[in-house]
Amino acid sequence: PCKKKSKKIGCKARLIATCYFSNPEEVVITVDGNHCHVLGSSGGLRYLPLSADVKVAILQRLQEGYNTRSVRFTMHRAFRSHNEASTSILHRDNYIHSEDVYNIFRKVFERAYKRYDDQKASVKLWLNHLETKNYSVFIDNDYDSSFAFGFCSTWQAFLLAETKDFSLDATHNTTAFKDDLLYTLVIWHAEAATGCPVAYLFTIDRSFLASKSLTLPFKTFYQSLF
Repeated sequence: PCKKKSKKIGCKARLIATCYFSNPEEVVITVDGNHCHVLGSSGGLRYLPLSADVKVAILQRLQEGYNTRSVRFTMHRAFRSHNEASTSILHRDNYIHSEDVYNIFRKVFERAYKRYDDQKASVKLWLNHLETKNYSVFIDNDYDSSFAFGFCSTWQAFLLAETKDFSLDATHNTTAFKDDLLYTLVIWHAEAATGCPVAYLFTIDRSFLASKSLTLPFKTFYQSLF
């Protein structure tokens, strides 16, 4: 998630609120020391959180399918038209930053793909689901440590069975896991006249880079397709 800037700006001044028993509904606020920043300025609003109502409104729009950019601009326009009569009043909700929307979007996105809080358990649940859709799946015997798994759809397996040649692509840093690698089997698709991915294998074990280590999981996975 995108973090906000630090609230620590080195200001030595203090705001003291005093409430007297004689009149508990009245509070006297005094300043002790000199502030090194302008009180009530728009620059200080970035340290405050959005209101709960605005967060709910952003969440609803994201769930309706709007992208983060559209949500931000739509909310800004709504606040401008609503607050035309009180433009002199500064409020945090008038300043919706991209990271505000992104952090809410990230929560929505995680709920959409996470089937369990533990990522490895979540992946296994997804693989079980893919099997019900006639996917071929591979789970390494040492799954808990290697986190190695693969999958291939029915039409991809058909294309793979019809070809004699394929290439292997390796992409790193596709997830937040350290040392993650995504291997992709790619063939030449005659009708599309371009490369076509036909199988995927993911792992966090960099020892798979060695040819002997790499051959075994792919051979096992390949044999499971047919």
